[in-house]
Amino acid sequence: MNWKKAAKKRKKIRPEEVETLTDRVAQFLREHNRWFVAACGFLLVISALLWGYQRYTLRQNEEVAYAYHKVLEGWEMGSDRKDLNLEDLDRSLSDFIKNYSSHPLSTLAEFDRLALMAEQGRWASVKELGLELLKKIPAENPLYPILLRHIALAHEKLGEYDSAVKFWELLAGTAPSLWHRDTFWHLGRVLAASGNESEAEKYLKKALEADGGFPADFMIKAELDRIQTEPLKKEQK
Repeated sequence: MNWKKAAKKRKKIRPEEVETLTDRVAQFLREHNRWFVAACGFLLVISALLWGYQRYTLRQNEEVAYAYHKVLEGWEMGSDRKDLNLEDLDRSLSDFIKNYSSHPLSTLAEFDRLALMAEQGRWASVKELGLELLKKIPAENPLYPILLRHIALAHEKLGEYDSAVKFWELLAGTAPSLWHRDTFWHLGRVLAASGNESEAEKYLKKALEADGGFPADFMIKAELDRIQTEPLKKEQK
C-alpha cells in the first residue's frame, strides 16, 4: 500500500537529533536573556503592587470599622440614655460620613442618622435625608424597606398625608410579610386622617389579618371603631 512505501522512504531520526522542549526553552532563554529578566521583573513588580494594595485595603477597612465602632460606642437601642448627648452623636455621625464617604460603612452611618433624627422627632430632617438616600439606594438593597418606612413615617408625622400614603403603599409592596400588619395599620390611620374612611377601614381590616406582632388587635379594633362611629356622630350633630 502507498502508506507502507511512504513509511519505508521516510528518513529515520537519530536520538541525538531530537531536541526536547526543555532544550528549546533553554536555548530561547539564552538567546533572549534580557527579555526574560525584564518579564521576571515586571511580574515581581505587579505581585508587589497587588500585595501592597491588599494590605492597604485591609488596613483601611480596619481603620474605618474602628472609627465606626467608636462613633456608636454607648449608643445601644433600649439602653439608659440619660448621659448620652444625641446632638454630639449626630455630629460624630456626620463627620464619619464626610470623612469616609466612599466606604460602604458610610451608608450604614446615614441610616443611623435617620434613626437618630426619628428618635429626636426631627421629621423634616428625616424626610430630607431619606429622599436623598432614595436616589442612591436600589430597591434590591436589603435596607430599602427601612428607608421607605422612615420616609413614610416622616410624611405622616408632618401631616403630608398624600405623600405618606404613597410611601406606605410602596412599602406594602416591598416589605417582608412580618411588616404588613404595621404597614397596613399606618395606611389605615393616614387614610382616615385624610378623610378617606372607606379605604382606611379596608386597610385596618387587612392589618388584623396580617402577620406581625404590632400593633395589637385591640389597638386596630379601637381605630376601626373610631372610624365607623365618627361619621355617625357628625350626622347626629
